[in-house]
Amino acid sequence: KHTAEQIKELTKETEYFQSQIAELFQKAGADGREMFIRLAKRDQTKKELTARLGQLKGELGRQDEKAIMLASGHSLAELKGKLAEAQEKRARTEKQLAEERQKAANLHAELVRLEESGAVSELAYQTGMQKERVAELATKWAAVKLIRQAVKNKIDEHKKVRLPKLLQMAETLLNPLTAGQYEKIYFSETDDSMMVMRKDGAVFYAHELSQATCEQLYLAIRFALALSHQKEVKLPFQLDDSFVHFDHERFKQVLNILKKLSGEDQQILYFTCHEHVREAFRDEDVILLPSAMENVEVKGITNK
Repeated sequence: KHTAEQIKELTKETEYFQSQIAELFQKAGADGREMFIRLAKRDQTKKELTARLGQLKGELGRQDEKAIMLASGHSLAELKGKLAEAQEKRARTEKQLAEERQKAANLHAELVRLEESGAVSELAYQTGMQKERVAELATKWAAVKLIRQAVKNKIDEHKKVRLPKLLQMAETLLNPLTAGQYEKIYFSETDDSMMVMRKDGAVFYAHELSQATCEQLYLAIRFALALSHQKEVKLPFQLDDSFVHFDHERFKQVLNILKKLSGEDQQILYFTCHEHVREAFRDEDVILLPSAMENVEVKGITNK
């Protein structure tokens, strides 16, 4: 890990040095080290020739047009001030150029050292490995993103297509179960809560209903789920004393729903151990099952 961090730092330094060299060459208008040296020599020669030309012009007494314009619009003191500013600016530029040349020389020396030490090759290898790793992670990320989109599409389909149909079917069951007291079932998309509307227009959350009404709502949703998942084959319903806490009137309403469903080729198996529940069905619809505890032998003792 330490070696990798050093390699990372060297990579950053190399990139920094290379960017500094490129920036220096760009400022000088050169496309490489050799051209940079040639431009520097040419610049020095130009400066020498310019200075010599100025001396010659002074000796020959020629009047420069720009000098005449400056002299006509400024006093001698102002011209001396401009000359001092120009000389100061030239000195700063030459100093900056010398510093940039020194930086370029240092960068070049560092680059040569890195190339000779083999660090550049190692960094290039590490860079290639990292690129392959990034490509692999990008592939995995694309797969995960595709799966997430597929799941989102399925959830959206369920909320927009299947859930409304399910609630509509549950409403047809809730209305007779509650003797017409409740007519509509809503699903809140903001907090994923179930709500019902009473026939007078009042809307309640499921947790605001009485226990008996909440159980009726739960029963309607259970039946709707089972019915909505049936395609070509109608699987039987199996109920095990599901309504023992209902009063007589509510139990009667449930029986009406069960009889209606069973009359539509829907088989319903209802298990109970309560006599009053058995009496609600016709004798030909009832099958008495033997007790599970009869004739069970435990450690030599027969329990009846």
